Amino acid sequence: MILSISPSMSKTDEKLWKRYRAGDRDAYEELVEQHLYLVKVTVGRIAINIPSYVSRDELLSAGSFGLLKAIELYDPDKEAKFTTYAITRIRGEILDELRRHDTLGRVTRDRVKRIAEAENELLNRGDNDITAENLAEEAGLSMDEYWDAERGNLAAHQISLSELSEDGEHSLESLLAGKDTRSPGHKLEIDEVIKVVEEMLDDKEKLLIVLYYNEGLTLKEIGEYMQVSESRVCQIHTAMATRVRKKLQKIGISF
Repeated sequence: MILSISPSMSKTDEKLWKRYRAGDRDAYEELVEQHLYLVKVTVGRIAINIPSYVSRDELLSAGSFGLLKAIELYDPDKEAKFTTYAITRIRGEILDELRRHDTLGRVTRDRVKRIAEAENELLNRGDNDITAENLAEEAGLSMDEYWDAERGNLAAHQISLSELSEDGEHSLESLLAGKDTRSPGHKLEIDEVIKVVEEMLDDKEKLLIVLYYNEGLTLKEIGEYMQVSESRVCQIHTAMATRVRKKLQKIGISF
């Protein structure tokens, strides 16, 4: 059988894939080494909403397994780029690994419950300007405990900004980054969602979205640019995602 290669491939990549398909073990190892960065990038994207007690090494291991499967199953005859195909496989394995765990756990589940009760208590008192600091204090949690619980809650419900919505067609990330390509009719609805979301974000959050989702910077790089710590960037993202989710749920949109 003649092996045809996607026209998007370079001559070097084409030769490498041909060697691998011919049974060259060295070519296989080269492909793995060449694309290992995809595992780190994908784990980094997902890990922004993963609580601290979830092992990053386990996610990297799951992602690496996804990369190996992608290399073994990829069909160069198809138009899709290998990187696109591989990221889908890597991401799937990482999410499967997360589903095998209770990403909340007893302690965090208790904290999430306390945060929800604290929010209801503050609302019942007529406090409509609720902050993370107020919630943490009311729930009897430190700020680190509060943010870890919020990240765990986001992870457990699979609602990070890069996750698909319930209809399986788009993500909040794609809306914010202006990448949604659905029909004109849907586009009108999406524009309304984008307007609601943008009105909720302050300048720092908008900058984070641009740097993280559009420019592809890591949390560490964003922290250096914004002159805050990496953990602070994670907190800003978590707070933003939580606030956006709650607002959209109130108007009948679930992500």
